[in-house]
Amino acid sequence: MSDSKPVRVRFAPSPTGPLHIGGARTALYNWLFAQTQGGTFLLRVDDTDHARSSEESLNNILDGMRWLVMDWDEGPDKGCDFGPYFQMQRMGGYKPRLEKLVAEGRAYPCFCTPEQVQEGRERQEKEGGRPMYDRRCRSLEAAEAKSRVEEGEAHTIRFAMPEGKIVIDDLIKGSVEVDLAEIDDWVMMRADGTPLYNLCSTLDDLDMEITHIIRGEEHFVNGVKQVLLFQALGHEPPRFAHLPLILGKNGKKLSKRMAQTNLPDYRDQGYPPKAIVNFFTLLGWGFDAEREIFTMEEAIERFSLDKVQKSGSILDDEKMSWMCGVYIRNESRAELLGHVTPFLVAEGLCTEEEVAQHRAWFENLVACYQERVRTYGELPPKVVHYLRGFEDYEPKAWKNLNKKEGTAELLEAYKESLAALALPPSRPDRLDEADTTVLLPTDKVEEVPAEGSTPFLYPKHIENAAHALAKSREIGFGQLVHPIRAALTGSAMGPSLFDVVYLLGREECERRLDRAIAALSK
Repeated sequence: MSDSKPVRVRFAPSPTGPLHIGGARTALYNWLFAQTQGGTFLLRVDDTDHARSSEESLNNILDGMRWLVMDWDEGPDKGCDFGPYFQMQRMGGYKPRLEKLVAEGRAYPCFCTPEQVQEGRERQEKEGGRPMYDRRCRSLEAAEAKSRVEEGEAHTIRFAMPEGKIVIDDLIKGSVEVDLAEIDDWVMMRADGTPLYNLCSTLDDLDMEITHIIRGEEHFVNGVKQVLLFQALGHEPPRFAHLPLILGKNGKKLSKRMAQTNLPDYRDQGYPPKAIVNFFTLLGWGFDAEREIFTMEEAIERFSLDKVQKSGSILDDEKMSWMCGVYIRNESRAELLGHVTPFLVAEGLCTEEEVAQHRAWFENLVACYQERVRTYGELPPKVVHYLRGFEDYEPKAWKNLNKKEGTAELLEAYKESLAALALPPSRPDRLDEADTTVLLPTDKVEEVPAEGSTPFLYPKHIENAAHALAKSREIGFGQLVHPIRAALTGSAMGPSLFDVVYLLGREECERRLDRAIAALSK
């Protein structure tokens, strides 16, 4: 293939199930290569497995690619010159060229039943060979084969593998010599007239002027077959680049037992798509020796196939989780709230209208947990008690309330101390004031709010007041904080207690402290 041709690459999924993360990485590398080369990224749907293909799976694949912010230049929903982009709509172009291959002796009709094919495989294996089709129909005279076809005898069409060896110049694997005796005379068309993958894919790549085929290593043998078919058709094949496998932590091919393998699961659990794109880009390629976090614009500037590693890449879910946390921490509060809102709404904790009306308070809420979550889906369970309250104290929280005598009196003292502080109002009490509450500072938390900026204290100052109370009562700070957290949240764990006090506001803190005092009195 001439390197002077405009680069055209394709992602050609089969709509028979959810988009696998291996497929997502393949699409991503094709997209990056097209972007880097100023080329065209094409989406084609290989739907010849008609029985298993579904509209649901197709929509899942398209939605997954859009979620990863990968757009295609040509495809099913875009009017371009190389369509249609569904293989089932391209059937008319396959048969004439298949007939030509048969006429030239590069393919042949096979009349063997499945039982006969299996019998031949077993016989060859017993004789010490590879369990392959024994090619008994390949030796039929052309006139006999033609006569049997014309009489309507059931048959498949097989490719006549040439003898010898071939060298595949793979852009990732390098030059690989293949003994063609190791590859079967593969079926190009079923007995029912349905063309199969290697035939359809090759002819479509030819017709769509694909210059580079970038896909998973498991397709390497298919690549050999397709190179030979291109040559049999009298055309120079595209350049091939077979990506290394994605492996589990045990170093074996990734499976559902080892990790989450379907892209929709990551989306539905609230993984940040930019983090997933960043992580998938590193499954076989590196930005440089020092950086692991980068933008797609930066990746486009550096991406090249010769930098893709030859060995498999480990799917390290802990690293992926860390990376997601980095991306979430780097979001603005407005961005974070936008990403989290669908998850809050799905859990029935609020409506989109409520978020829009009381945005400042909700931004404060999610900001308190920005350092504590790695997916958007982790946040709703952590904030449920702000929006719904809680029914019962968790066992450990109740233990913290009952650990020592005098806890009720201590909670009463803390409630009285709050009366002297300029706490924000609560939701739904004094909504207008609550919605104008100044956003929690992201830094310089020791500073007093600027004059006129807010009448309310920051969490740091609420914390200082609690230290003063503990000191005045000659108790350790933990003896004060643990029962207060239990009283306010029903839990023994969570973000900074004084962020909680700030967000709950005066009225709600008083209500919850009173509830705990009453519970202890019983």
